[in-house]
Amino acid sequence: MGYSVVVDTISQALKLADSSDYEVDYCVYKAGAYEWEIFPFKKSHHQRALWIRDLLLDKQYVEERAIENYFPKRGEACYDFFRPCEFFGFCEMSNDSILRGKEAGVQIEAEDKYQFKYSLEEIIDAQLAKQELRDEGLI
Repeated sequence: MGYSVVVDTISQALKLADSSDYEVDYCVYKAGAYEWEIFPFKKSHHQRALWIRDLLLDKQYVEERAIENYFPKRGEACYDFFRPCEFFGFCEMSNDSILRGKEAGVQIEAEDKYQFKYSLEEIIDAQLAKQELRDEGLI
């Protein structure tokens, strides 16, 4: 989804052909029947814009928890990925003691490295505008 949003935005800036909606096939294995079933899902401009908004809300949530230095621990993900979480058994300790030594360095790239700069709001507005044009049959 993210790749299509970037390509769409850059192609619009370069006045290239409009990228269209696309389908994604989700493959589901039916264990009882020993067969695969394919479910096609169409990804529209509107869904791309909503995807960006969802990411922004996730980011906001994490930033708010970081400011409070409190991340709720509800236990529903203790065994995700078929194994116990790496913090299983001591996640109720303070975040500082759990994360000590785990901070990954954030790599910041030079701002002049790329030719294109867009705010997320510009990208969302562009996706929604394209969806409106598509709904009206203009593209």
